Amino acid sequence: MQCLDDYFALWSTGIEKLEDFLKSTNQIDEKIKFTMEVDEGERLPFLDVEMIFPKGAIKMRLTESP
Repeated sequence: MQCLDDYFALWSTGIEKLEDFLKSTNQIDEKIKFTMEVDEGERLPFLDVEMIFPKGAIKMRLTESP
């Protein structure tokens, strides 16, 4: 059985600590595994929302699904 859920998180303590966190999280239960996508740009599409990060702020813009 496969279930998929989407989660969004902001992480500010560096990629190494994020990778350690993911590794630790994936060791909790062998049936539950998390993956991640890392983007360091100013825009990140997530579900029907475009996350925009201008000058340290966070803005969201709704997008339409085809």
